[in-house]
Amino acid sequence: MTTSDVLPLVAVVVPVYDAGAFVAASLCSVAQQSHGRWFCVVVDDGSTDDSWAQITRATVGDPRFLALRQDNRGVSEARNAGLRELPAETRYVSFLDADDLLLPDALDRLVDALEDQPAAVGAYGLAELVDEHGRTDGACRHGARQRDRRALRGRRLVPVGAREPLTFNEAAVVSPVWPPAVALFRRSALDAVGGFDRGLVQLEDWDLYLRLLRLGDVLALDEQVAWYRTHGGQATGRVGENVYFSDQVRRRAWRSPANTAVHRTTVRRAWRQVHVRRSARVVQRLARAVARGDVRRALPLAVAALVMGVQTMAPGPPPASRRLVRWSGRTV
Repeated sequence: MTTSDVLPLVAVVVPVYDAGAFVAASLCSVAQQSHGRWFCVVVDDGSTDDSWAQITRATVGDPRFLALRQDNRGVSEARNAGLRELPAETRYVSFLDADDLLLPDALDRLVDALEDQPAAVGAYGLAELVDEHGRTDGACRHGARQRDRRALRGRRLVPVGAREPLTFNEAAVVSPVWPPAVALFRRSALDAVGGFDRGLVQLEDWDLYLRLLRLGDVLALDEQVAWYRTHGGQATGRVGENVYFSDQVRRRAWRSPANTAVHRTTVRRAWRQVHVRRSARVVQRLARAVARGDVRRALPLAVAALVMGVQTMAPGPPPASRRLVRWSGRTV
């Protein structure tokens, strides 16, 4: 490929909600891509701050950007709205959150990987942390967490090499693909699974990856392609909510009509691995509360331990319960 008109068209979808402090920098990271052929759809999802003004300033005069506004409908609806606006010739799609940043050659590296492996449905790289002021501590902690991978083999969890493709057996346990900016997917695969589930408020990206991975593997680059911004407003910092929506995703994955018998067994076994570990942590917190004589804390933990013990014998992931999350010592 030598000229931009023969490069595959890559679309970047950016959902925005009250990200006025960061969105201009995120869009600038798209504009600075070395890949010669991209299109970016920015969807303001009912922001109440100056996000729209920042989007307008950052995109004015550049026909490669399309900026839209809608009433607040949630991140899944915003991303799906962006998907509906993609040019017909779009081959690959990236989802960039409005507070994160792409490295200048991110799209080039992800496209190259996918062009070389036509059977893969996507490719992903690593992210490192940057704070709200654009500073990084250089510790590479986030990339190290993404490299710490485990997949199901039979009933056991086994290590996965940093460059091995991501499979359904691994993502059913936990996905190393976060934030969304680190990944690029084939538009045809996204169309086949129907985009994001609007019924999920969080972890909608993990749900999408599980559906995509029923179609094929996702390549792992083991190199940084994005910056993941940390700040006080992130949903990822609310542990109880993440536990609750994790339970929702596992339940949906287990009940999906798209499952083969193998997929369904994999989700059940992955859930048991996670559930047994979670139950053990609840029991540990209960033991500490009893040792301190903290009856007020011990009672809900005892109920949670009992309920979770019974759930372990269930045929698959039970419905998510905010009450159980609270009993287990996590605030929702």
